[in-house]
Amino acid sequence: MSASTTGPPVDIPKTFGALLLGALFASVLSGISDLQAMFYFKAYREDPLRLKLMVAVVWILDTIHTGLIWSAVWFYLIGSYGQFLSVDEVPWQIPMIVILTPTIGVFKDCFFAYRIFILSGRNRVITAPIILLVCLRVAVATTAAARLFKFGRYSLLQLHGGWLITFTLIVSAVLDALSSGLLVFFLLRHRVEHGRLKHVLDKLMLYGVESGTLTFFGSISVMLCWILLSHTLIFVGLYFCMAKFYTNVLLAALNSRNHIRQRRQTTTSIGLERRTGRGRTYDSEAPVQFATPNSASTKVPSDHFQLGVQMERGVHYHDVEAQTDLPKSTNWN
Repeated sequence: MSASTTGPPVDIPKTFGALLLGALFASVLSGISDLQAMFYFKAYREDPLRLKLMVAVVWILDTIHTGLIWSAVWFYLIGSYGQFLSVDEVPWQIPMIVILTPTIGVFKDCFFAYRIFILSGRNRVITAPIILLVCLRVAVATTAAARLFKFGRYSLLQLHGGWLITFTLIVSAVLDALSSGLLVFFLLRHRVEHGRLKHVLDKLMLYGVESGTLTFFGSISVMLCWILLSHTLIFVGLYFCMAKFYTNVLLAALNSRNHIRQRRQTTTSIGLERRTGRGRTYDSEAPVQFATPNSASTKVPSDHFQLGVQMERGVHYHDVEAQTDLPKSTNWN
């Protein structure tokens, strides 16, 4: 606890310290997303233009988000140095971050909503709640940002609209849980139909659970700190990282496709070997016998008999996002 004659005591670690740590961790996550974006453009040059544009837009928004974070930190730590009341002030960068975070989340949520749409057999009824929640979160977050601009202080927002922040975070948590739950449900259903690819589908399910859990608990943590520790800035430091979670989850989903394809090809090849009997051993020195209805068996030396089998197998991928990295035999209509 730090005190000063110019103002009330301020808990430095839980205010300015929380902001600094949040900004540093968000910057690390932003660096990871930069690496993922560069890897994507290098490894997936044949992707449709719409996907490349989506990644480019998310990358740009993430960079702007990082700049806003450090601009806000500069306001608190440098621009308002020694002014204890600045802990309660809301610089213009914070409302912009509140708007930008769900905006980045739209791309992630719509990407997974499209996967669920395909896995569900293009069932719009199942996908519609996800899209509605996405729109609701953006609308409520924009309203909360407008209130922040208007009041300019966290304490006033707590009194005259604190529920907006809480409701935004609740919608985010519900959206993450719903998306992950539906994704795992439909992958489980396809796992039963395509037992030979269970390892691939298990990998997809594990990733769906992990990504949903990350963003879900992130939203819950920010909400609890906003409600229980509103006199600190811990909730702001945690909220800095939410957009980075969305960006990295989306890019990781895109960049994991090659690994999933390789596992699918390996699984299919193993199944093919079992069906064709590849891997059996034969005695190459034993003579080969032929029998005809009117003659006895005739032995032919093995060095005068050659049998060749040539097998060619090709795998073609078209619009991998529409296939959601599942087998071609799946009925998508």
